[in-house]
Amino acid sequence: MPFTPGPMEIVVVVVVALLIFGPKKLPEMGKAIGSAITEFKKGISAPADNKPEETAAAAEAKKIEPPRPADSTTTPSEPAG
Repeated sequence: MPFTPGPMEIVVVVVVALLIFGPKKLPEMGKAIGSAITEFKKGISAPADNKPEETAAAAEAKKIEPPRPADSTTTPSEPAG
């Protein structure tokens, strides 16, 4: 059986929160919780279009340049002696 809070339970929870956190801190906490929920919803509903771009950027960052072949026309200089 699911729990559905009635008006009396909501009032009790609000009064207890008010007593614990105080009247100045309660609006700040409500705002923080609201913004966290909003960001969570944005993260869930964000399109998956960002993943291929991140993958391409990661692949570009990991790209390793192959070594150049040695030039056969030049010879190492010998020390003057």
